[in-house]
Amino acid sequence: MGRLFLSSTMTAMRSQIASAMGSLVMIGALATTPLLVASAQAHMRGMYATKADAEKRAAELKCKGTFAMGAMWMPCANERALHDALQKAQ
Repeated sequence: MGRLFLSSTMTAMRSQIASAMGSLVMIGALATTPLLVASAQAHMRGMYATKADAEKRAAELKCKGTFAMGAMWMPCANERALHDALQKAQ
């Protein structure tokens, strides 16, 4: 009888811990969501539908080249160069 009680108590405790951990993960995800959205929006502002538009922005940023990101175009030779140019432009 003692083992059965201990086993059911441990199972209940595991369930409560798992539930609490799930809540913490959800809270953490909600807390970082605005940061992820802001980052994605900033990234999207640096994307252009045409290579010509990306080249124009590269000239404004004083960097060279463009690169494709999926179906979109971004100024500068790569993301590192783009980030460096954006830092200098501030």
